[in-house]
Amino acid sequence: TFGLFACMNVDMPTTEPYCVAAVGRYWIFDMDQQCFQGYHARWAFGLGVPLLLVLCLVLPVAIAGFTQHNRSHLHTPAFRKHYGFLYGQYKASCCFWEAVVLVQTMLLVAAAVFGYTVGPAFQTLIMSA
Repeated sequence: TFGLFACMNVDMPTTEPYCVAAVGRYWIFDMDQQCFQGYHARWAFGLGVPLLLVLCLVLPVAIAGFTQHNRSHLHTPAFRKHYGFLYGQYKASCCFWEAVVLVQTMLLVAAAVFGYTVGPAFQTLIMSA
């Protein structure tokens, strides 16, 4: 999902006698495609934005809300059988923590995808923050 928004600068505008082949930002998965132009715009806004909203906002909030709302049912066998993977490794008071782990994982993935253009040293610094 984040990859739909991963773009990098290729050439910077320059003066004569130099000539640039491609000025602007290009999608890292198809360097012939300028960012947010043509089919990349349709993919990014039509598929990427809704997926980002669902996966990065709705899913963590839904997990946290669902586990908090059902705190009284956490220890029943039927509930544990169906939803125990969401809270089984945490204390009952921290049943929402899987949503926090999900957000942390998404932030690391975002740093890996968007930090592609800044190099591994700065990428490591971003991930350790």
